[in-house]
Amino acid sequence: MPKLSLNRGLLLPACLFLALAVAGCEEDVTAVVGIDRPFTAYGVLNPEADTQKVRVFPITTLLEKDRSERIDAVVSSVDQATGARTAWRDSLVRYADGSVGHLFWAPFRAAYGHTYRVEVAPTDGGGASSYAGVVVPPRIEAVVEPATGLAPQISIPVQINGEAPRLIQVTADYYVRYDSLGFPVTTISIPYTSRMVKTAGGWRVQLDLDDDYRAVELDLRARNLYRQRYGIALLTITLRAMVVDAAWNPPNGVFDANVLVEPGVMTNVENGFGFIGSGYYFSKTWLPDRAAIRAVGFRTL
Repeated sequence: MPKLSLNRGLLLPACLFLALAVAGCEEDVTAVVGIDRPFTAYGVLNPEADTQKVRVFPITTLLEKDRSERIDAVVSSVDQATGARTAWRDSLVRYADGSVGHLFWAPFRAAYGHTYRVEVAPTDGGGASSYAGVVVPPRIEAVVEPATGLAPQISIPVQINGEAPRLIQVTADYYVRYDSLGFPVTTISIPYTSRMVKTAGGWRVQLDLDDDYRAVELDLRARNLYRQRYGIALLTITLRAMVVDAAWNPPNGVFDANVLVEPGVMTNVENGFGFIGSGYYFSKTWLPDRAAIRAVGFRTL
């Protein structure tokens, strides 16, 4: 069985915390007497990754960190649109804390908009299986519209087209220069998740340049980087988001690993525990109109 290092770039960090929270339990164990479900599984189907990965735990009388190099499990997936079945391979991953885990992987790209059934079954096929239905979000695109408003209350509407069920970790990242000596630059991220509005056929958001300028200045001042003689030059804005399926619905809308690791909380694994979601990163980078930039206080190069 191959031993692999965990390539975090192939899994979305917002979902990885679920698996890592279990891996980081140190020596704590929890009795699970009376549970007849065979497996716990965590993972993400990512249409922009060339390899898909799911971590699998057997459910025995105790839930604890993996220590064995053998696991009585096989993983497979079926594309419900095409009927194509893929057998996944087992690998043993060693984490920074010394624990090991069984990470099943398969070299394929999940198709945008397709539904997959991911199944974890006993090796001999004779026992009960755990499975999850996973709907991969469609591809989206962003259209940046002309700036609106009167100085200094300038906003930039962004229309995101595509029937993405949910956007999380949405930020507007301001890439700025803050001095004329050398080329000192930094990025300040402004959260926008709560300001996304669902529309027919997509999502819409208004970037508030005036408020964001003040947030950028405050951030630079707090880090002693603001130079009044120079000001703040805006180089680019990048709108970032994670596009995820509708199953990403944590209690009270909060992704708290201490809560989500509890059995039965935010789970979509049938006859088992855990969460197998889908999603991918999205970003759109541009430089707004120079007049709009200057109207709110930024300088231009």
